[in-house]
Amino acid sequence: MYVTTRHRRLVRNTLKYASRKEAMIASGYSPTYSHCGDILKTKGYIYAMSDFIKQLKDEQQRLIKAIAGKELDEVEYKDAVSALDKITKNTQLLSGGATERTETRPIYNGKSKDDE
Repeated sequence: MYVTTRHRRLVRNTLKYASRKEAMIASGYSPTYSHCGDILKTKGYIYAMSDFIKQLKDEQQRLIKAIAGKELDEVEYKDAVSALDKITKNTQLLSGGATERTETRPIYNGKSKDDE
């Protein structure tokens, strides 16, 4: 697998910057190319990102065990749940998964069939 230095830098910068464009520019991509999402579909980027995603999933499992074990006081519990939420969303975003429910329900005369 061909992973470039820029792929690795982009993986590191992905969570540091507020936008993908900023992360790409900081990683050495031109401002013109940073508008294009094609880099996120390359095998090199996907391979470089997969190790980072695995680390996030490992941390996610560690937090789930800590929360389930109830070894945390109230403040630690809230922090752990907040961290778990952020890690879950970042994992979904970085791996290309859905971050929101997008299914639709047809509405008949102002009500969905589920309301009947």
